[in-house]
Amino acid sequence: MKALKGILLGLLISVCLSSYSIAANNSEDETGGIQPLLDTLNIDISTLKLLNEHLVSIDKANQRALIFRRDERSFHLLDDFDFLVAELANLPEKPPLKAETEAVLKNLGAGMGESILTRITEIQQRAIDANEGLDKLSGGSLVAQQAYINSLESIHVRYYEALVNHLDSRKALGLTSDNILQQLSPNLYLYAEIIMGRIEASNATLNEVKSRAESDPANADISATLKDISANHALSLNRLESIIFVLDRLELDSSHYKAIMLSQSSNISVSFFSMKAIVSVLKASLASLKSVLT
Repeated sequence: MKALKGILLGLLISVCLSSYSIAANNSEDETGGIQPLLDTLNIDISTLKLLNEHLVSIDKANQRALIFRRDERSFHLLDDFDFLVAELANLPEKPPLKAETEAVLKNLGAGMGESILTRITEIQQRAIDANEGLDKLSGGSLVAQQAYINSLESIHVRYYEALVNHLDSRKALGLTSDNILQQLSPNLYLYAEIIMGRIEASNATLNEVKSRAESDPANADISATLKDISANHALSLNRLESIIFVLDRLELDSSHYKAIMLSQSSNISVSFFSMKAIVSVLKASLASLKSVLT
């Protein structure tokens, strides 16, 4: 039931009417085209409110699907909010339009960052719940559950990306984000470590299975296992890359993770890597060579 609390929704809905009042009191010419953006934001909020109300009473068979829709609607709202904040700079300075619009956005954005963090925690719990009993599944049921878990992981990463975008909006509005960053940084690094652990584990397994496949190329089971592990390995690399971009946008150190990417992937531009990451890989390679020669 924790996933159904809808903390984000409560914070957003509370300022819905105030945002509409600004749009209603000014013509489109006076608002510099801000009216449609405010209308869109209000629709986003109303839709989320409706979904949240239905989640309380909907049957369990449809609950998962509706939760997914709530996530997608949340992303829409966050995108629209960020776009509206960016457009604020284009508003005419005519009082009190710009000041009132900015006040509404500040009110709306004040608790949004904390709410996104809460949603991230909910996603993490949903993934934990989904993994329970996974070892007891087989065949199509196992494949379906694994696909569901992967979709949760993708949403997890998207919330991190959305939060970074929101932090830019907060900065533009003059809102402090220190408390959000204090909570986000360790959470982000922990997730990066988890993904990196998966990459290192799957890489070791991948090398072993590749060796067996070379020894027994006609073995269909080994070939299927190799494809499955390779796909999961590539997926983890893609997720780590996304987290690295988030770390870089927050100006947090990502060199250790870039070093892993550099050693594991051949599909990334050299410009993606910092010199610190490249030096780290070179040091590891030299240490490995030294151990072989001595």
